[in-house]
Amino acid sequence: IAALESCGELFVPHSCCVFRIYGFFVEITPRAMHFEPFAISSAIYTKLVFRGYFARYWWLYALPLSILIILTFYNINFLYTILILCFIVYPMALIMVYFWYLLTGEIRWSILEKEMAISDSGIMLTFEDFTKELQWDEFSGFSTTGKYLLLKFKVRRFTYFVIPFDVFADKEQLRQFVKMLNSHNIGIN
Repeated sequence: IAALESCGELFVPHSCCVFRIYGFFVEITPRAMHFEPFAISSAIYTKLVFRGYFARYWWLYALPLSILIILTFYNINFLYTILILCFIVYPMALIMVYFWYLLTGEIRWSILEKEMAISDSGIMLTFEDFTKELQWDEFSGFSTTGKYLLLKFKVRRFTYFVIPFDVFADKEQLRQFVKMLNSHNIGIN
């Protein structure tokens, strides 16, 4: 109440915002959010990438296979082509997907243990032996899965910065983070 009467700045400890009072107008400015150290496993990251890849390109694998299955009813020799496709071509294609999307520099920012601080300038990651600042303009959007928030990099498709929902103290901190993403034109997609 004293801050309201003096028309100054009201700082609420353990809050995500700084409140500035100007007469009857209240400006709410998010301040930096800090998070406890966290990491995800490379197996989880791989699962998230392949899930996104197959959700988009499932037809590349299903269409040739379904055509060959139909052709097998006319000539049994197409069964050999199906076996070649399933045991040679598709595994090689998946290895190429692995090399293209999972052996990038951006993956280490998700799987290594780090402390994270979020501010208006971006995301500051502090690792054991180096720091990295991710600017907001490096992201094209975000999406959510069951336990994770995926910030999508503009560098290439299916390259994410993964934040587990567990690192957020409560739902209000998650809402403030999403609000900060939206204020930097990073929408859900």
